[in-house]
Amino acid sequence: MSTDSGTGRDRPLLHEWESRLYGTVQSRDYPVPVQFLSTLLRVGTTLDRAYWGSIADLSADITERHVGGVSGRFYVRSWLDAKFVHQFGGDGTHIELLRDLLSNVDESDVFLDVGANFGKFSCMLAHALPPGNVVAVEPHPANADRLDENLALNCVDRAAIRRALSDENGTAELTVGTDVSGFQGAAFRSISSTRTLDWLKSRREITHEVPTIRGDDLIEEADLPQPTVVKIDVEGAELRVIDGMRETLENEACRLVYCEVHAKRLRGTGDDPRRVARELEALGFEVVEEPETYGGTEQVKAVRSDG
Repeated sequence: MSTDSGTGRDRPLLHEWESRLYGTVQSRDYPVPVQFLSTLLRVGTTLDRAYWGSIADLSADITERHVGGVSGRFYVRSWLDAKFVHQFGGDGTHIELLRDLLSNVDESDVFLDVGANFGKFSCMLAHALPPGNVVAVEPHPANADRLDENLALNCVDRAAIRRALSDENGTAELTVGTDVSGFQGAAFRSISSTRTLDWLKSRREITHEVPTIRGDDLIEEADLPQPTVVKIDVEGAELRVIDGMRETLENEACRLVYCEVHAKRLRGTGDDPRRVARELEALGFEVVEEPETYGGTEQVKAVRSDG
């Protein structure tokens, strides 16, 4: 049985038992009757809280995860933390992306993590890059708190940047909610605009007013190093992020971009999800990975074009 070293409650994560109990948790493959009841009764989040809460209780306070020859440490203090670290144990899209990213960076790279969440990418990349070469951006207050804790745990000396990258400077409403399946997400509405992202239909929503800034302005204002590798995961705001950091992305030093495209949410605002790849091409990149169809959440990978 695998164990994870930690402090505080020094107990194993019980990976084998966890795997047998939950099975294909990555795809949320509950038994059909449970799926039906959770949808009917809207208790997906309750099921998640109960399951992952039990895993958190059985876990060490700190767990170590290994991907692509790199190790990172993460706190496990809540059901969300437990769900987050479990993703390292599978072969989901994010882990495949993380492996690919780790295999394509070297010590000269500067990594910009836009939508860093709890720090899965930033904390792992911190062990592959020199000090100061990881920049994590996360506007959601609670996520940024967890992110800062995980960054410090992995000896990252730069705190999270608690602003939302966008195509304009100002403020925006960050609406966070949980849908009937237990998914947690965020949507932006500009305070100065009537345009809204109404893809998030939730029984419970919390809205935070957060500062927004263009990526180009952030790099100049905070005197950040020019990013060479960029990861974007912003829940449907990807085109606005790209529009706000065109100079940064067009810089020849920026050689690699990974962008998660939330197709349904982009369509919900009247945008074409295929524009993400086309915009990157216009900025001098060659799109080497693009889905044939944009059905849901897809990954686009772009490398600096030699031509």
